[in-house]
Amino acid sequence: MLALEGRQLGNYDVIRRIRVGGMGAVYEGRQRTAFGRRVAIKVILGDYASDPDMRRRFAREARTIARLQHPHILPLIEFGEEQGLLYLVMPFIDGGTLTSYLRRIYRPHVTGREPIPFNLAELIDMYLQLLEAVEHAHGEGLVHRDIKSSNVLLELPRSGVPHVYLADFGLVRPARQAESQIGRPIPLDQVPGTPQYMAPEQTRGIVTPLTDIYALGVLLFQMLTGELPYDDPDDIKVIQMQLRAPIPRPSRRNPRVPAAFDHVVRKAMAKRDEERFQSIAVLREAVILALEESQTIPAAAQEAQEAWLEPAPAPEPAPQRSRPQPFQDYDYAYDSPEEPQIEELPPEEDIAAATTLPDVTAETLSRPRPIPDYRSRHEPRTVALPMPEPLTIPRRGRPPALPAQGRPAIQRITEEPQPPLRRRIRPPTSSKRPLSLFVAIALIVIAILLLLLFAARGLNIGLFPPGVPLLGADPTVVITINAQSRTLQDTYLLTASPQVQTIDLNTRTIPARLLSASRSLAQTVSTTGTRTTQGSNARGLLLFSNHGLQPVTVPAGSTFSGSSGISVRLLTTVVVPPRQNDQDGTAVAAAQAVNPGAQGNIPAGDIAQPCCGRPTQIQVTNPAAFSGGSDGQTIHIVAQADLDHARQMLLPQLEHQLADQLRAALKEGETLAGTPNYQVSLTADPPPGSQADQVRVQLQVTGSATAYYPAQARQLASDLLSRQAQRTLGAAYQLQPRSLSASTPTVTDRGNHGLTYLSVSVHGTWSYRISPQTIARWQQDLRGTSSEVAQTYLRSQPGVASVQLRLPFGSQTLPQRADQIQIVVNSQ
Repeated sequence: MLALEGRQLGNYDVIRRIRVGGMGAVYEGRQRTAFGRRVAIKVILGDYASDPDMRRRFAREARTIARLQHPHILPLIEFGEEQGLLYLVMPFIDGGTLTSYLRRIYRPHVTGREPIPFNLAELIDMYLQLLEAVEHAHGEGLVHRDIKSSNVLLELPRSGVPHVYLADFGLVRPARQAESQIGRPIPLDQVPGTPQYMAPEQTRGIVTPLTDIYALGVLLFQMLTGELPYDDPDDIKVIQMQLRAPIPRPSRRNPRVPAAFDHVVRKAMAKRDEERFQSIAVLREAVILALEESQTIPAAAQEAQEAWLEPAPAPEPAPQRSRPQPFQDYDYAYDSPEEPQIEELPPEEDIAAATTLPDVTAETLSRPRPIPDYRSRHEPRTVALPMPEPLTIPRRGRPPALPAQGRPAIQRITEEPQPPLRRRIRPPTSSKRPLSLFVAIALIVIAILLLLLFAARGLNIGLFPPGVPLLGADPTVVITINAQSRTLQDTYLLTASPQVQTIDLNTRTIPARLLSASRSLAQTVSTTGTRTTQGSNARGLLLFSNHGLQPVTVPAGSTFSGSSGISVRLLTTVVVPPRQNDQDGTAVAAAQAVNPGAQGNIPAGDIAQPCCGRPTQIQVTNPAAFSGGSDGQTIHIVAQADLDHARQMLLPQLEHQLADQLRAALKEGETLAGTPNYQVSLTADPPPGSQADQVRVQLQVTGSATAYYPAQARQLASDLLSRQAQRTLGAAYQLQPRSLSASTPTVTDRGNHGLTYLSVSVHGTWSYRISPQTIARWQQDLRGTSSEVAQTYLRSQPGVASVQLRLPFGSQTLPQRADQIQIVVNSQ
């Protein structure tokens, strides 16, 4: 595709390119007849511009937008074509997309802009605007099929709720009932749509209004939490999660979200379409009821929710219990004998709750926990453990703030010291007891100890105090953390220009050189053209002599035959004067042979006879021979086919020589941008149509080509993807070594003055960087914690994808010393 900056498309001046994808690009423009109004111009890229299917799809999108007249659907200003280039024009919305808006709420450090406070009522108002747009499309019998945050544009007023526009109807389809369709399996990597918002039935080729409702459920989850319910760098894995993974609850990702919205999201994202909301109207009513319920939340629930958001006060320490006296039973009296309360979930939430990690909060850390007492046979008891310091939970869903260095963030559960054992006086035993009995007893005791050890391991119970896993064993704990990684890929349209000298990242231009060479060849070929000539009539003069006394008129066309039998015809009328003064009157007139051919060349005196009526007083003769008579014949001429034949013989040889000459002019690392352009000039001597048996043909060819460095094109595409990664992922992510790869540039189009347009695809993987300072802080925070709490704590940290712990055998508690906690970070 040609670079459009500075060009005119119909009634619009193209200003700059806003974004470009694999198939199309969007430009900012100005409408000439509307006082320079800002507009957005969407065009098709490269070979797609000539693809009939893509042109039909583009025109269908324009017809759809023109058909949907709604205040929350981005309208169509104009659809046109300029020199084979299709484009559609829409209003320019400068408020950005919903994606960037949510980043400013939940991740303002990524955007670098002023954060937007979390306002549930405002988010729901925007969501209801979007529901109106989708409901209007469904009312027109259309399914959008690609509802996502990047297709929602916002117009930001000076105050109040942003105005929402639904855009991009490129995948729209007529709505049909699901029961009237036959599901046809589609390869997962070929399913049209965006995997993170895709309903399960789309993979079977089923598209109904309920497909949009599923995507709206995903979008509601994203607006409430700032995250997608299912996300992975591998799109196929995302589709598989849409098919099988449990539906997460937004209140677990963001405690500011009322629980009523959990039920709305779960029903909108139901795996089976018949279990979802059956219309936009029903979904809207459920959202409004959930918002009203959250505004009338009971006081106790409100206090619990605020306690999650505000610093929690440290609980009062448990009263000191009396120390057991000697010879008493080993039954400790705890201050809180009640059993811990276990949250019961509805059947449909069991799987989701089991696969969703709880957030590490002050509430969960201060909740009573069961502590089994292995020194007696009584049931486990519970004890409320005071927190060393209250934890502050940020309002934007970030991990809890950690206390000062050197103090553990997670309180270790300790055991009371064992009471003194009562010494029993045993009667003296006989020394004659067999030794085998003691051996058998020792073996039984060892077997019981091993059995208890393995059973405790399987039940996730520690038998030894923290830091003492087993006598003689290494107390070091190895924690393997897999850091989060993101794979980005894109295709960029670059320009190779002889007018620039350096790489320009903003205009996506690399330097190029214009090469030119010329060569000529000549060849003489036999002519193959023929032409047949007609025979000519012989011509001569006839002499008329008059013996009479009266003039005689001989009319034109009169014929006379000679002794050879050849007839001649008088060409003009002649008047022969009479005899005077004893002299015959004479007259001469032109004549020609009646029949063409050389036989008409009669000799002089062949005609000598009287003529012209009675009395015959006129004598006619030919005083000279007739000449010019010839027979018909076939001759050779120069035909156009002779020139074309010479061109076909000479042109490949010249092009090959010119290509070698141009390649020889390349510098090291340069390559030609496609095949050279050739201009051909041909001359012939004699020119076509001339009578000749041979013709000399001379062919002159001038070749030109653009030379550029492919390495510079790949580097520019890599830099563009790196800049995109920095904007979207933030500074915490860094490129994995040797993961950035760019394809070989392909020529998509050529312009004037040596301009060449290249397409380069590039992909790379960025992983979250966990600093040594963070690892050192984790080592301090995890001292003396249980394996379960350590895993929950680490999984809640930014950039952690998964955690694996390898504890010493027989221990379920991390050591008290930070240097015995080894943390290894792997980049996925």
